[in-house]
Amino acid sequence: MSFKPFVPFRILSAYTMLEGAIDPKAMAKLAKERGFPAVAIADRNGLYGAVMFANACKSEGIQPIIGTLLGVARPSRDEGAEGKQVDYLPLYAQDEAGYDNLCHLVSKAHLERPLEFEPHVRIGDLDVEVMFTPGHTMASIAYRIGDAAFIHDTLFMPDSGSARADFPGGSAHALWRSIQRIMALPDETRLFTGHDYRPGGREAAWESTVARQRAENPHLVEAPTEEAFVRMREARDRELPMPKLILHSLQVNIRGGRLPEPEANGKRYLKIPLDALDGAAWGE
Repeated sequence: MSFKPFVPFRILSAYTMLEGAIDPKAMAKLAKERGFPAVAIADRNGLYGAVMFANACKSEGIQPIIGTLLGVARPSRDEGAEGKQVDYLPLYAQDEAGYDNLCHLVSKAHLERPLEFEPHVRIGDLDVEVMFTPGHTMASIAYRIGDAAFIHDTLFMPDSGSARADFPGGSAHALWRSIQRIMALPDETRLFTGHDYRPGGREAAWESTVARQRAENPHLVEAPTEEAFVRMREARDRELPMPKLILHSLQVNIRGGRLPEPEANGKRYLKIPLDALDGAAWGE
């Protein structure tokens, strides 16, 4: 079965002890067998298999993507406990300079830390917490900085409900649990959403609070339990059309944010398969 144009972005190789089991060289062979145009290695705090992985991909005609899950310290509010809370941020190299940067960060994570702590780096002097918030997709994250949290595709503004959970890897159950982690933050925490659909044509908005979401968001008020939320979310997702820009976005996302390569005429194209997808907005 071909999975093209799907690209797996978070594969842990045997170099991530107790978590990964696959030989980096075997990743390239499996990617070719499954029709992946590219595949990413993203071991935890390490680039040990990167060179053999890249060479194997080159031999198989697969685009290698080199990355790592870098430990990022969450500064503790307890005196003297810095470094004990470590979250993992996926980072990928876009070019040779990016690979050099990954090497520097991984080395820094191992060398510039107390030995009793996990390898990690800090982001300047900011108190940044990386929150894993799957549901909309399997790899969604949010960032908490001080009294603010940037929650992207979890909750929208209180009059707009929650994000859909029917994309590949999405899960209404996981989305509920992610939302509950956000709702467990202090009531006054400012929440910045990633999208606003301006229901009724109102002015664009982007900031709410935990307390306001809990009191006003219909997806929380009318579905106060996981069972009720999942039932509501899945029923709504079955009625939603394919997003108008989904195929445009995917063609950039699978390339790690880069546009497609220029064609023979020197121009870049995003290609849309007309009359190929039932329910597509452009097929109406």
